[in-house]
Amino acid sequence: MDAKNQEKVNAKNNQKKSFINDFFEKYVVSIRKKVHDSCAEDENVQSDDCGQSGSEGFSKKRIIILVLASFFILISAFSLLILNEMYAFFKYGGQEKVVEIPYGSSTSKIAYILNENDIINYPWIFSTYTSFSGQANLKHGAFKLNTSMSYNEIINILSSDRNNISQTKFVIFDGLDMFDMCETNSYQSLIDPKEVLEELNNKENYSKFDFARDIKQSELSGAYYPMEGFCALCTFYLDSGSTPKSIANKILEKTDNVLANLREEIQNSGMSLWEIVTTASIIQAETSNEQDMKKISSVIHNRRKNSEEYRRLQCDPTSKYAQKIKKDMKKIGYFDENKANSYDTYKSDGLPAGPICNPSVSAIKAAINPDPTDFYYFCANIKTGEVFYAKTLNEHELNLKKLGAANL
Repeated sequence: MDAKNQEKVNAKNNQKKSFINDFFEKYVVSIRKKVHDSCAEDENVQSDDCGQSGSEGFSKKRIIILVLASFFILISAFSLLILNEMYAFFKYGGQEKVVEIPYGSSTSKIAYILNENDIINYPWIFSTYTSFSGQANLKHGAFKLNTSMSYNEIINILSSDRNNISQTKFVIFDGLDMFDMCETNSYQSLIDPKEVLEELNNKENYSKFDFARDIKQSELSGAYYPMEGFCALCTFYLDSGSTPKSIANKILEKTDNVLANLREEIQNSGMSLWEIVTTASIIQAETSNEQDMKKISSVIHNRRKNSEEYRRLQCDPTSKYAQKIKKDMKKIGYFDENKANSYDTYKSDGLPAGPICNPSVSAIKAAINPDPTDFYYFCANIKTGEVFYAKTLNEHELNLKKLGAANL
């Protein structure tokens, strides 16, 4: 929402508040006047002493009038609050939001989610209203709602699968690579994910972002997909105006914002952005456990520091990524085995030619700040995800032997 529209919304909200305040102010003045007139009828009390506490006090009749008047004001205020909440009498210029309702959510859970997204103010009122109205058959999925909607409008939208937009979203997960991105988003028909991939790796698009200016051309030129690893975790809901280029730009913009927040750490790391993201992508592909991320990072750093003895990182996910490249090359009728193998850390020295997936912020931070260890090897239990570390090859081989049966 731009500043001009926001001003209009604020003005309308101020009008709403002013109306309610004026209503209650006039109502209270009216009640006080009636009490004052009642007081004046009593010959024993002077009119200028009406409504005040003192030695003369109020008669029981006047106390009852005041109590009833106060009670009536409270009831009126509460009723107006409830009615406005349900029927949106004074809700102006609302904000549109996409709200996701998980599968199996109860009415009370949905009410809580709506409250968290500022669609409603009082979950218990919504739950009660929904139950008594007999419209409790609310759906799960993603829905476009507005903060100015009445309960009936909200319920009508949540009750119909036609309003579910969860099938029109484009998602990027941590650990997702470019190949998986296409497959993950292939179910929706509004945008061809392969076209988004092309736009992401189009130099005209990515070169305008700050993070891309921090990457050397020599690093980009050796990559199969230049923007592999630079697609931050995000979800975008598509509409008729969405294009592959607009989605690509949104993804790159999100990445730019994420990396901007890490700029100081990156600059003080002693590594290039390309090295950090490439390292982080291996860490992400190996584990999603944040504690293990820093230990696995230490293994990569230790082997790189002792590159004469440990020329190759020998990380399994890099081999799998190289195989994906070869498979893709065969599809498009272009095959460069050296380029594919430059990603395989069993066949090439040091880091792979580029990132192998999109790392999380946690993985990037682990790449920058590894744990101080003497580990040079690690292996994992495929079933439990538990990682075992070793300082020597003998220790590593013992770990592999122990895991041999477990990983069958």
